Amino acid sequence: TYTSGMAMMSEQAMEGLARKLLHSMITNDEFYYVLGGHSAAAGHGNDFHQQKTMAFHYVMEPVFHKLGMRLVSRNMAMGGLGTLHFSAGMADLYGESDFLEWDSAMTEGYNNLHDIDLFNKQAILKGERVPIIFTQYPNNIMEETKGKAWIGNMLPALEV
Repeated sequence: TYTSGMAMMSEQAMEGLARKLLHSMITNDEFYYVLGGHSAAAGHGNDFHQQKTMAFHYVMEPVFHKLGMRLVSRNMAMGGLGTLHFSAGMADLYGESDFLEWDSAMTEGYNNLHDIDLFNKQAILKGERVPIIFTQYPNNIMEETKGKAWIGNMLPALEV
């Protein structure tokens, strides 16, 4: 597991990210960052440009552009609903993703592990691109994929 910086990723996820980035650079392809979650993840109550998907895009788009890649960032979070309803139609609703972040602990969290498990599995099964999934609750996806799933998560904030 790599834990340098603000996030941690499995070794498989780090290798997958390197492959995805190299492929996008060589083919001048698009790279998709998608966020699914609740109202706080959607940026409700904030300036939309302060929301983390927009902040990620603002910082990373010039880097991707210099490398000949087009960064497509989509915030698909929705207030009050979580991710269960979108998980059922993930391929059509979320679209393709190279990097898919789950941020719905406020409405789903530990009491809804079955819903989160559905999100993780549908993410792997949908579309042509298998995403790197950032989630607080990978559940048993690593055992079920024999360690092949690309899983990571943001590290908890440091207390000052």
